[in-house]
Amino acid sequence: MSEYVITNGKVYTENQVIDKGFVHIKDGKIADVGEGHFQGVAYQESIQRIDAEGRHIVPGFIDIHIHGGYGEDAMDASYEGLQHLAESLLSEGTTSFLATTMTQSTDNINRALKNIAEYQTKQDEHSAAEIVGIHLEGPFISEHKVGAQHPKYVQRPSVEQIHAFQKVANGLIKIITFAPEVDNAKETLNAMKDDIIFSIGHTVATFDEANEAVKHGAKHITHLYNAATGFAHREPGVFGAAWLNKGLNTEMIVDGVHSHPASIALAYKLKGKEHCYLITDAM
Repeated sequence: MSEYVITNGKVYTENQVIDKGFVHIKDGKIADVGEGHFQGVAYQESIQRIDAEGRHIVPGFIDIHIHGGYGEDAMDASYEGLQHLAESLLSEGTTSFLATTMTQSTDNINRALKNIAEYQTKQDEHSAAEIVGIHLEGPFISEHKVGAQHPKYVQRPSVEQIHAFQKVANGLIKIITFAPEVDNAKETLNAMKDDIIFSIGHTVATFDEANEAVKHGAKHITHLYNAATGFAHREPGVFGAAWLNKGLNTEMIVDGVHSHPASIALAYKLKGKEHCYLITDAM
């Protein structure tokens, strides 16, 4: 199917919603998006048309925090497993993702990073969701907020260890979840803030410590409302910093289980659509 048109659906673009629109695909790329019936110069009756009446046509999802799914996990360090995961993700509209690791031993993390890097160089992005990078969730977190992570393998951050991980990962590490209050976190953040997005998570940081981390280069919050210090009227915690600090983007798991819908609505109202990222955090 080298050329086709999806018609009659509600089309979501970067800047608008078209109630009755079309998307023209040619040679694997979007050639045109518009309102009404497709009447392009190249239009012929022979071009296949897909009627999307009553449906939504949205851009492919980019999942910046996903460990696995469909029986696979990035930490398994399986080439075939990553391929199966990537191929399966297309069925739910995810077209690219950051393969996400866990807090395990350095050897296990390295095996996972090496496998992701190898797969990424050979992947076929036309038949599977594309791995566009790695989210290193831990091991530089707080042992007091491990959540689903393993407390035995928590480490303190260092430039040397991150450089070592990045070398194994062939430069693919894009986001690191870290606890800004632990020893050497600030020094590591200062040294590497221009190379990697540091995301506050699995942390017992105070409101002031979270805001201080932003001053030193932190830009992100890992799964808001989960595995961090909550809001109280005298200590707003990481949640309060996430709501109010314009320098922080926020991940959220919006499944109705990890966070109450009212909490999601509150974050969306305070942060706005430009600073809220929906993630699956799937395993």
